[in-house]
Amino acid sequence: MEKYPLISVVVLFYNSSKYVQRCLECLFLSSYKNIQLICVDDGSSDGTDILLEKYSKSFDIKYLKNKKNMGVAFSRNRALKHCSGEYVMFVDSDDTFSPDMITKMYQALVNNKVDLAVCDANLVYIDGSKDDFRTSESMFLMDENLNGKMDVDELVVMKMSRVLWNKIFKKSVIDRFKIKFPNLLVGEDVAFVLKYLSCINKVFFIREKLYNYSRSKNSLTNTRFKAGIEAVDDCVKSLKDVLEFMDKYFIMKNREAFEISYANEMEYAVNLMNKLLSSNIEDKV
Repeated sequence: MEKYPLISVVVLFYNSSKYVQRCLECLFLSSYKNIQLICVDDGSSDGTDILLEKYSKSFDIKYLKNKKNMGVAFSRNRALKHCSGEYVMFVDSDDTFSPDMITKMYQALVNNKVDLAVCDANLVYIDGSKDDFRTSESMFLMDENLNGKMDVDELVVMKMSRVLWNKIFKKSVIDRFKIKFPNLLVGEDVAFVLKYLSCINKVFFIREKLYNYSRSKNSLTNTRFKAGIEAVDDCVKSLKDVLEFMDKYFIMKNREAFEISYANEMEYAVNLMNKLLSSNIEDKV
């Protein structure tokens, strides 16, 4: 597959030793072979760094190690500086995906002459059961009307999932507009996706579940949301980051839709915080 352009795949690891082998083997089995694999260890203390260093000596892996835990935004921004591919994808270390995912994502992007491709996914619980990602009760909802090649309009801005891992991005767009992850506990991925979305005109939606997103059924205890009120505060900061970005590049298209989209994100964060507080109270009773 030499004629195919290089695609950079970024994987962030933090205390993920039990997933390292599964994650890397999934990438090695990809039908798309011209991949630059960038693995970042964010200051793990469970031996993840030892495993990654071992793999990096045997396989073509760009291994980056943070001396201490710096967070996802810092780690992904660091990885972007090392991306040499024409396209960029992000994978979570505890997830899996179809061997054909990268190939199909690339083909959807170039064959339809768009700047972003998005696939559907399964929500996989820790017990191995699956839910259709599109219809699961999740903030990552994919609207049924999102299908095939579409203009980036209000519907796309409002309804497209803002996660990183089911998308393929053009590196040229990221570089041209200097798109980075804001240093936040929550919402840094949403800000990145929406800033990218504000810069492009066309997107293609693949109605095929190519990615398996792992989540515990007890997801409310997810440490990224334990901060409670900080989650809400970060949503506000994330919105500010996106709007300041749009002002910087004089992007006014769909601005109201971006603002409403973030209002929905903040509502989700508030509801989540309330559930966390209720859960903590019940645990103490």
